[in-house]
Amino acid sequence: MPTWSASVILLAAAVLHTFAEILSQAGAWGLSFELADPVRASANQGVFGVGFSVGPLAAPIIVNATAITYGFIGWVVLGAVFLASAVGIWMIARRASAMAARDASGHATGGIPASEPA
Repeated sequence: MPTWSASVILLAAAVLHTFAEILSQAGAWGLSFELADPVRASANQGVFGVGFSVGPLAAPIIVNATAITYGFIGWVVLGAVFLASAVGIWMIARRASAMAARDASGHATGGIPASEPA
């Protein structure tokens, strides 16, 4: 591979990775703050933060058990797990967003918005 094409590929990968990180953090902010119950915000933040602590702990074990042990098939399995996780998070976020919108409009509480005391 010529040097110029490798440089272009690396630059494109760096730009894509940067945008993915930005979108990831925006999504994490939305999940952890925007969709959290205001009454239990600190508990939600604690549980959400544990996920960021468990990830680096479990990652070497999971990658070794899949990609390193089984090669290409392991990478495919790992990719499928990531895809399933992303779809699951997307479904949970959509449901939580719909529930938050419904609660804010007062439909679930008989006309009283959920954030106001009855």
